[in-house]
Amino acid sequence: MSPKIKEAIAVLNKAGYVTSLWHISDVQNNYVCTISEAELILEEVLSCEHTTQIINEAIDYEAEQKELECQE
Repeated sequence: MSPKIKEAIAVLNKAGYVTSLWHISDVQNNYVCTISEAELILEEVLSCEHTTQIINEAIDYEAEQKELECQE
């Protein structure tokens, strides 16, 4: 990972974002596709309602496991 990428991640982390970045290679390692096609796949997957629902359910599960109190 390049120093510029590491710096960008550090800026996001400092602003409160937890970054788990996906890369076009995550698509291209398994499928024959162009960079544009890989980017589109990642954009669609990461912005779809199903992905958001699964992440929110996982957040709820982990918070419950840690016995955190819900906000009202």
